[in-house]
Amino acid sequence: MSYQPEKDDPGFVEDLKKSETPVLFAAQLLRHKGVEVSLSPFEVRPDVDERYEYQDEADLFARRPIEVKKRDLDFSCEDDYPYPSIYIDEKYKLNEEAWFYMILNESLTHFILAETRLSKRWGESTKRHKGTERTFVTAPYSCVSFHTVPDDLR
Repeated sequence: MSYQPEKDDPGFVEDLKKSETPVLFAAQLLRHKGVEVSLSPFEVRPDVDERYEYQDEADLFARRPIEVKKRDLDFSCEDDYPYPSIYIDEKYKLNEEAWFYMILNESLTHFILAETRLSKRWGESTKRHKGTERTFVTAPYSCVSFHTVPDDLR
């Protein structure tokens, strides 16, 4: 039987496609700041069983790897971020070689930077996500910084 991504791995292809826009946006933002950036290719894994082996090294590279995430929430600062800590990534996907994680808000107007050099102070949280129990790495507010996207990139 052939691999059917939406049946065998619900949401994967949709999530992959949704991740492309924030990654390209983050690359544009970093280039605007004078950082030379290269991107990893967007590829659909051939089989759900290769979930853990078929990860890219990072979303972006700029001297060191950079991971980019986009959240389905709008925030501008710590005061309006709706959770007691920042969700960084699923534990099994955490890239400790990354320079930092850039977490964009839904409207691409603000972002959070979480430097992995502070990851020893990060924690974990388990919750249901898309019908599956998953463990996420979280960072306290003291380990991240909130930023505004420049007006000319909005």
